[in-house]
Amino acid sequence: MLKISTDRLYNSEIKEEFLNNFDGTDDTISTLYYTLKKASVSEKEAKKDLYEMTANELDTVFHTASRRTENSVRGFISNIMTYIKWATEQGYRSTNLPIYTAESIASKASEYVCKTATTYYTQEDLMEYYKKINNRGDVMILQCIFEGIRGRGYSEIFNLKAKDLYKKDDKYFVNLYDTEKGTERLDFEISEFLYELMLDVDTLTSVATVSNKKVELVPSQYILKKTSKGNRGNLLGEKLTTSYLNNKNIHYKEIFGSDDFKYKDVERSGVMHYLNELMKQKDTNVAETEEYIKISDRFSLGKYYHAHYQKEIVNYSAIKGMIDIDFYEENYGEIELS
Repeated sequence: MLKISTDRLYNSEIKEEFLNNFDGTDDTISTLYYTLKKASVSEKEAKKDLYEMTANELDTVFHTASRRTENSVRGFISNIMTYIKWATEQGYRSTNLPIYTAESIASKASEYVCKTATTYYTQEDLMEYYKKINNRGDVMILQCIFEGIRGRGYSEIFNLKAKDLYKKDDKYFVNLYDTEKGTERLDFEISEFLYELMLDVDTLTSVATVSNKKVELVPSQYILKKTSKGNRGNLLGEKLTTSYLNNKNIHYKEIFGSDDFKYKDVERSGVMHYLNELMKQKDTNVAETEEYIKISDRFSLGKYYHAHYQKEIVNYSAIKGMIDIDFYEENYGEIELS
């Protein structure tokens, strides 16, 4: 059963009445709770409940929420309006409700995106950005990083081959090879989306450039292939290198509308998504050693060789440092890092 602390909300009794009587799943109620929790900062400053605010005051709430993506902005505003509509129906609001339709929210969403905050993404956020990317290989790279596939110099990505993909008992797996570090990770579970995406990218013989021009790909055993444009000699079978991703970063900055776009932020986003999946299997909201070890294994993070004990040790503090509490709680629910 969902446990939330409404005493942390402004006008907590009314907020509790709203949440207790809302007909929805625990996930939906949790999302509404964290929206109200975020908005409570503005409510306390204005000394007004959301349902008492004017359109201009609500505009300030939307700005100060510091949403990092348009998708997040739309969800935040929609949740606020759901609460205000309920409050109006209960007779708490005496003035007319500001009109925010799905269309008007979508058209204004970009105005409220916080451009200065470090940006993390849910899987849903990434799916929205993927729609803007012409090259499916570019989508695959980001999804790989999000799901924990990287390796030293991103060699796990560049070494991917279709023959290393397989499906078993309705689950999807890939064998990973980090040739820069000299390690392998066999039977690495991935999402169905990434599995299908890899197979799709492997069949590509050409890609569209940013300017929408068609460029032929050089045949290769690797899923990600080099383009024939500007290359000389026989490149058959050659794989990509780190410089490829360095160049792609410019394109991703344009897609994500951020000069601060970093692959590391996509990875941290994936860590938080994975932690949420792990926490769904627990009866508490306390993340412990078991979760940190699984995150360390999946993302190859926080491990070092301890000379005294002569074995590999997981640095739990490093794993905890990957978790942005505010982002996690706003998107996945309350968490305690033990």
